[in-house]
Amino acid sequence: MTSVARPATARPAGAGHHNALNAIRLLLAGLVIVTHTGSAPWDGEGWIAGDTLGGWAVAGFFAISGYLVALSRSRTTLADYLRRRAVRIFPGYWFSLVVIAAVVAPLSAWWSGAHWEFGSAAGYVARNATLVQVQPGIEQTLTQAPYPLVWNLSAWTLAYEFACYLILGVFLPRASGARALVVSAALFGLCTLVSMPRFKPALPYEVFTLARLGTYFFAGALLLVLGRRVRWTPLIALGSVLAIVALGWAGRLTWLGALPIAFLVLWLGRSLPTRLGSTHDVSYGVYLYGFPAQQLLTAYGPWNQGAYFAAVLAMATGLAWISWLVVERPSMRWRHSPPATPQPSPRADQVGS
Repeated sequence: MTSVARPATARPAGAGHHNALNAIRLLLAGLVIVTHTGSAPWDGEGWIAGDTLGGWAVAGFFAISGYLVALSRSRTTLADYLRRRAVRIFPGYWFSLVVIAAVVAPLSAWWSGAHWEFGSAAGYVARNATLVQVQPGIEQTLTQAPYPLVWNLSAWTLAYEFACYLILGVFLPRASGARALVVSAALFGLCTLVSMPRFKPALPYEVFTLARLGTYFFAGALLLVLGRRVRWTPLIALGSVLAIVALGWAGRLTWLGALPIAFLVLWLGRSLPTRLGSTHDVSYGVYLYGFPAQQLLTAYGPWNQGAYFAAVLAMATGLAWISWLVVERPSMRWRHSPPATPQPSPRADQVGS
């Protein structure tokens, strides 16, 4: 009997660690640093098609996260899922608060001749521990920085990402079957509807922002649920590029671009040959420490923009490695617990989380 070629399956990043997703996340974290350091080849923060270069990088982060988190939800109970998500996001974040308050901010104060306030530093750690940036600065530090009195501008996205985790965990108990397809499509459609530009003035900032970032997150989740229905081919990737260009030209990319952007990012994760970061994922740490490194190093100027970016990237990467080795990787042992019931084996067309 003549064999029939199997269609391309939903393997946007291969299996397990054999993918380029962590390398892409490192690149996206670097783009956020580029935006905040003013090293972009565009004016200001690099506005492109309605958002900054860093803003589009965050969109890519959310698309990848939505895909992988939906996969995690499909394999675990709600309790296990929530523990996995909390263990991945909170320890590294808490460690970054301590590093900023007890190391980076005192260095900045010493260099600028300011007085480091212990009470304010302790408050910075305690008040921001829930992911919401209640206290952005530490008294008497960063008064002359490019972004005054703010120690980690990038961290604002974490509360929205965790909110997406919670929504997906509650409403998408299994990422397979007709129910999962309907739920994931409904979540994606609802976020797209709420993030319409005409609703922005009428909605609270937090609601509109959650909906906008949620379009990318749930686009990634939808692509996971679609599974083998998605053909990950270069031709469709090219179609995604053309759709992105067309939506950007029409001024609708920030509203309607989530699905083609998610497809393109995940297709690159499947297709690129690099495995950078597949064993040691420091992309989260680079994202967390890029902005504090920028704020600290501005005091040591004047800088050439290229040298400034290189120094910020080097410092952020160094702190990210420390965070990964000392906090993030050790804490991951708490992700696992014996399942109450046997769990089905993941399909070969799925990736690890």
